[in-house]
Amino acid sequence: MKDIWSFFYYESYETCKVYLLIKMIKTSFFFRKSERFKKLLSLIYINVCGPIMICIIGGYTYFITFTDDCSRYVYVYLMKLKFELFKRFKEFRNKVEKQTGKSIKIL
Repeated sequence: MKDIWSFFYYESYETCKVYLLIKMIKTSFFFRKSERFKKLLSLIYINVCGPIMICIIGGYTYFITFTDDCSRYVYVYLMKLKFELFKRFKEFRNKVEKQTGKSIKIL
């Protein structure tokens, strides 16, 4: 019968070569983390989330976020259906281009 405390002892296992190879393959993103665009609307990140399984007032099941890389300002739009995405993008584009007087460079 094994000692009850035997599972606390460290045992040396063979190194998994496949795991080490997979970890070495990973590369960094195109932009470095510390590097940001200096002008508003130069780079916009989009995230779409849904369908959400909880009940939201108005029957919304999706939402989309637009994040400006320079200012880190985030716009959130709620959507009932996923195909409304392009409509929300046009609303966002019109709003920010009127506010800033600049156009979106990279999406």
